[in-house]
Amino acid sequence: MWPVDYAVLGVIISTFLFYNTTKSWRQRRLLTKIDLLTKTEKQVWERLHDEGYHLMDIHRRVPVTTILDGRWYTHTLQADLVVRRERRTMVVKVRRGGKQAQGKRRDGESRRQLLEYYLAYRPDGLMLVDISGDRIRQVSFEVRPKPVKGSGVYWWVILSAMGGILVSWLLLRAF
Repeated sequence: MWPVDYAVLGVIISTFLFYNTTKSWRQRRLLTKIDLLTKTEKQVWERLHDEGYHLMDIHRRVPVTTILDGRWYTHTLQADLVVRRERRTMVVKVRRGGKQAQGKRRDGESRRQLLEYYLAYRPDGLMLVDISGDRIRQVSFEVRPKPVKGSGVYWWVILSAMGGILVSWLLLRAF
């Protein structure tokens, strides 16, 4: 074997060991964080685990800064659980309470909070788990911004296409 072969083999083995070490470290860290879950969140986690989801994070915080009239206001969003299944990362919102959770005002608050999660975490999907009703709902948002007035046609695309056609025509005519 050449020295380069040993170097490549060493890189492959060290990459494999690094990956497995960090994976086991991450799992141990999450197992210590499971004690931070409330009773309701533990019930939700057990149910999601039975359905094949893997725990990615617990109570993940994301700082959000709002600028209002030049003043900066910072607050944090905190998701209950972040889980993963089949390469899809999902943020889980655990809805607590019985009759309080059924009101329209509470639903509006949940929708706003789920939209904040969607914009801050950029997950593949969101789950709203109602433990009292024993339901798991998949939530997704489709955010399509309205075009700003006057930006409906991209003139540069049309001009580039016309320029390409002109150059092609000139090249074909020359040969």
